[in-house]
Amino acid sequence: MTNKQKLVAAILVGAAAGALVAFLRSEKGKEMMNDLKEATADLEETVSDTISTFSDTVSGFLQKGQKLVDGFESQLNEAL
Repeated sequence: MTNKQKLVAAILVGAAAGALVAFLRSEKGKEMMNDLKEATADLEETVSDTISTFSDTVSGFLQKGQKLVDGFESQLNEAL
């Protein structure tokens, strides 16, 4: 990249960053950030609930499996 190309790239990046900052400070930008925060909170709650449900399901399967193994062990001990 030549120095001229680097200068043009730096100016474009600076302009884009400035435009982004200006947008985020505007009313519409603030509204968008609030919407994003709400969506993130909703997603966090959904993920937490899903993990909790998954954990409960796995625990239930493990308990059923343990009962099954215990039953087989009892039957094996009776047979011997």
